[in-house]
Amino acid sequence: MTMPLKHIFCYAIGLLTSIFVATFLAISEIQSEFSIYSLSLWVLFPVGAILSGLAAALGYYISARFVHLLPNRLFLFVIVLNSAAIFLFINALQYLSYDFPPEIGFFEFLHTKIMGTSVRLIRGGIGGEVGAFGYIISLTEIIGFSLGGFAVYVSLVNKPYCRKCQKYIHQKGHQEHYFESAEERKLASDKITKLLSQGSLPLAISEHANMGRQLPLAKDQYSAKFELQACPQCSDHYFAFSQSNRLGSKWVSDAEEVTGIFSGLATLYGIKRSNSA
Repeated sequence: MTMPLKHIFCYAIGLLTSIFVATFLAISEIQSEFSIYSLSLWVLFPVGAILSGLAAALGYYISARFVHLLPNRLFLFVIVLNSAAIFLFINALQYLSYDFPPEIGFFEFLHTKIMGTSVRLIRGGIGGEVGAFGYIISLTEIIGFSLGGFAVYVSLVNKPYCRKCQKYIHQKGHQEHYFESAEERKLASDKITKLLSQGSLPLAISEHANMGRQLPLAKDQYSAKFELQACPQCSDHYFAFSQSNRLGSKWVSDAEEVTGIFSGLATLYGIKRSNSA
């Protein structure tokens, strides 16, 4: 599929998903007089609109992953604009569902609805009508829808991506081993980083598999972790080697992560397969 067709496909799927979500929100508000997207925290934090924007933008996310499209600025513009337009689409559906006389147009209906906005909080129930302040609340809802779409865009652009093949990279496996002392882990990590610097990723993974313990004991305070990802089309493998120490019940990174790309690797040894592999 060519790049223009990928964009058209994603925009079409995203638009259909947005229409479905907007229709659901409009119908639920008409039938129950409860506006999901109007839920807010501290009046001006539009939790409901952000979550609704996320749901509406899921079509863009799923379709982009399906056709391996890495979003660009045009994609960002479309997804944010589409998310913001949901606010108008929901209100347009509500306007069409009522039998208004011809002299009452859509924008007069929208103005009346905004002026009659009641604050619906996640904590604290429903307040009275807010009048002209309803325009501020409506603006925060539009921004909330847009933020939901923007969050989907950010999630996509931060996914590992092979630009050579134009494919999203899949997680292939991971393994984490644990050590009682810093000296024990340092000996292991020094050997592994040396092998990595020599271009011996399979040997580094194999060495790591034979060091330390696979399951942490109460006395273990240090860990070393390998993560491996691969392009589904070419033979490029992306690795990350990180180290952590125990801080209470959590493991906190205490060394710079070593990352890199290895090409032409037909076989990798000693790596624990993850559930997603």
